[in-house]
Amino acid sequence: MITLIRRCRTLPGKYAAARDRIRDIARSMRDEPGNWIFFCHRPLPSPDPTEATDLTFFEVYADEATYRAHLESAPWRALQATWSDLFEGTPEDGLRGEVLDRIADL
Repeated sequence: MITLIRRCRTLPGKYAAARDRIRDIARSMRDEPGNWIFFCHRPLPSPDPTEATDLTFFEVYADEATYRAHLESAPWRALQATWSDLFEGTPEDGLRGEVLDRIADL
């Protein structure tokens, strides 16, 4: 099982557009086999939408192959294509965090 905890920052004034794009992508990801969880969070209290906003993603995939397939998926490719319109950096350097392999659970 592969878990990702990633963070990125929207460009100033782009929070609403980024939120809507992420929601669209989340809906299309529901059809990806082995994509078990996809959450995106913003900090509370709600940030000023005219400023840059930090977002945190929590994703769980069945295994490494499922995660790799997601990276080749149409939803991820679509987000990459519009990344610079919505987020700081590039998908490679603007999406910070960890890829984790679960070793125990309850």
